[in-house]
Amino acid sequence: MSYRRSQDFYISSMIQFNCDGSLSTSTKWTIKNCTSISCSFEIVLNDKVMTTYSELYIPSRTLDYGVYQ
Repeated sequence: MSYRRSQDFYISSMIQFNCDGSLSTSTKWTIKNCTSISCSFEIVLNDKVMTTYSELYIPSRTLDYGVYQ
C-alpha cells in the first residue's frame, strides 16, 4: 500500500480466537522504518497516534517520507 504524506490513513486488524474460556487481550502496534538493507528501526510515534487499539490511525504528516513496515 502507498499513501501520500498529506493523507490520513487507517489500518484495521481483525483477530479471532477459537478457544474456550475468557481471555484478556492487549494490542500494540509497532512501525518500523525500512532502509535498502532491512526494516529493523522501530520508530517512536507522537501522542496523537494511539497504538493500543485494534485500529491504527495515522494522521497526515505524522510519518516522514519513506518505506515502513
